[in-house]
Amino acid sequence: MLLRKGKKRRPREAEAVEKRPMFRDPRNFGLVVQTYQNQLFRYVYNMVHDHHLAEDLTQEVFAKVYRSLTSYNPKYPFSAWLLRIAHNHGIDYLRQKKLQTVSYDSVTNEETLHEASPEFHDTSARTAEDTTQRAIIQEAIYSLPVDYRSVIVLRYLGGTKLEEIAYILGIPMGTVKSRINRARQILQRLLAESKPGTRAP
Repeated sequence: MLLRKGKKRRPREAEAVEKRPMFRDPRNFGLVVQTYQNQLFRYVYNMVHDHHLAEDLTQEVFAKVYRSLTSYNPKYPFSAWLLRIAHNHGIDYLRQKKLQTVSYDSVTNEETLHEASPEFHDTSARTAEDTTQRAIIQEAIYSLPVDYRSVIVLRYLGGTKLEEIAYILGIPMGTVKSRINRARQILQRLLAESKPGTRAP
């Protein structure tokens, strides 16, 4: 059975950090890194699709976070603020290196998207067909232009609220919704074309 869009809860450790009045103190930065490093790495990796590069960029993101801790505004979750910094840094890198993926003229339903999430399958029950399908979906997501890939990763693989996505990406809510719809159209076409015997019109 396919899952619906993610409703992942933030780890208890993350909630604890965000509730501490002194978490913005640079002296507590080790706790910030320990709590959020996996989340930031996954997001950056989904932008650049390169493990070693994602590690380097994540370290650079934390350096920026360290210099900016005292400027955090608690209007949004601390994790959203971190992702905003990570996204902007990733975009800057992609623009400098011209690693933007190609654009397509034309996602599947919300349930199918979650097959790309590492947490989707029980390893013991995973079949070769499941694994192949998940890999196809992941590659389709990675092939999206970064503007579309970001909203898909945040919304469907991260379970991020629309208003938080708008904050992270620095775009209006309407743009978030239109990018999600457009990305789903592109992915639906790509996945249809990936099926044996299917040809693009």
